[in-house]
Amino acid sequence: MSAQTLFGIIIPGRPLITEFQPVDATKAITVVEHPSIINEIAFFLLPTYGYGAILYYSLPPFQNWILIGSIDLQKPSGIFRTNWSTNEDIKSTVVVQLGVSLEP
Repeated sequence: MSAQTLFGIIIPGRPLITEFQPVDATKAITVVEHPSIINEIAFFLLPTYGYGAILYYSLPPFQNWILIGSIDLQKPSGIFRTNWSTNEDIKSTVVVQLGVSLEP
């Protein structure tokens, strides 16, 4: 199962994100630059394989993960506020990792 075919992320003013680096069979990550100017993230799931998905973010050194939101077959998309523009930790970083965990 390829993570690219199951979900995607839209950040206003940026290209659609559908390419993720697999971590294992149910987890994948991608890097987002200039997070302090991101106020919202749209996250969507294609209705296949019976999975839901949870979206997280992590700051360097990418060891702790913070929940952004989740989607499932009953709610296959969502727009999530990040509040990153007011987060002092995010203002001082150039990139964040977004992590997706597929859940049955």
